[in-house]
Amino acid sequence: KPPQKPDTKKPAPKPSLISSSKPGEKSGEKSGQKPGQKPVRKPGQKPGRKPDTLKKDAGKKGALKKGEKKKPARTSTGKGAPPPPTGFSRAGFLTAVVAVILVVVLVYNLRPGDRGEEASVTGPTVGGPFTLVDTQGRNVTDATFRGRFMLIYFGYTYCPDVCPTALTTIADALDILGADGEKVQPIFITIDPERDTVEGMKEYVRFFHPRQVGLTGTAEQVKAVAKAYGIYYSKGESGEENGDDYLMEHASTIYLMGPNGNYRAHFVHGTTAEEMAKRIREFL
Repeated sequence: KPPQKPDTKKPAPKPSLISSSKPGEKSGEKSGQKPGQKPVRKPGQKPGRKPDTLKKDAGKKGALKKGEKKKPARTSTGKGAPPPPTGFSRAGFLTAVVAVILVVVLVYNLRPGDRGEEASVTGPTVGGPFTLVDTQGRNVTDATFRGRFMLIYFGYTYCPDVCPTALTTIADALDILGADGEKVQPIFITIDPERDTVEGMKEYVRFFHPRQVGLTGTAEQVKAVAKAYGIYYSKGESGEENGDDYLMEHASTIYLMGPNGNYRAHFVHGTTAEEMAKRIREFL
């Protein structure tokens, strides 16, 4: 047999990894790739994806769909990020509330006279109704002095120093007030009715002020009025058996009562006449 000629036909090219040709179009014709040449991957291109899809995906990343709201940033705990701090923190708010409460409590814990108003008739008050005997031997009550301020002091005529000092301060304060002092009635109530008789009180009070009133009464009457004003007193021991040479222990407080009998202010032992007059004038 005559020798056969060698087959000069080239083998068919293998299909490329990525084919972008249309049906009937040979691979590599559009992209300029030669048949049988392996495709070249671009950096960041994943196998099996077209290079153009990388650009499209990059443009879609982070894009919102129509009607979709942007979600808040997520923290490591899975919850939304905390809101930015405001100028008035929760601790500052609580501090302000506590401060307001303290101010309200301090204001309403002041005595009525310190707030420039009369004591409430529904709450605890100083003073109350009483019935005693004046230096003329007449029965008097708290209603006898209605319409005038009362400057009341509890003591006894045998008091060696504290009582005379308080009554002298009252007289000096009334003198400082001048004509305004006429609106104030000074009243001295004994806590020692056993020795402080009507005549004894009359002789005693005239040494301090011409308008000074002295009041005495029975032991029960004195006890009742002292209790109403919160005045403590007790009889001391006598140096003699059944003698009247004894001292009385008692509180030394001067009360300013309003024209309707309500508490206005009080003065402790040691208050000067100038201080007392200044305070009393605030209510006149």
